[in-house]
Amino acid sequence: MLLAETKSTIYELKEGILISRLKPDVEMSLEDVKQNAEVRSSLPISFPIPFLMDLRKMKGMSFNAIMATSSQEDIKKFSAAAILIDKLEHKIIAREAHRLHSAANPLKTFEDEEKAFAWIKRFV
Repeated sequence: MLLAETKSTIYELKEGILISRLKPDVEMSLEDVKQNAEVRSSLPISFPIPFLMDLRKMKGMSFNAIMATSSQEDIKKFSAAAILIDKLEHKIIAREAHRLHSAANPLKTFEDEEKAFAWIKRFV
């Protein structure tokens, strides 16, 4: 079920999991990260919720956006997070997210969407 759409991201709800899919060729900026956080806060869902973030179509991400993503206050709204990646740059971004991730919730990266969905589904 489609929940919302921003300049950079499409938000869906599937089987109790919030799914964030970045649009093709998006170069994520700090402004995009802030807009997405605002939209997530306004979604008609109950928190905490498992979160699957699909970065595979993303073109890139600014350093400020990476830092903002890693320190967002809404991280505590997620019971667990799965990150879908497929490029070296995405692996670097995911590695930084892991390194800066201080919340107690599970966080794991995947290259296969079915495996990511099966893992994150355990937290519904």
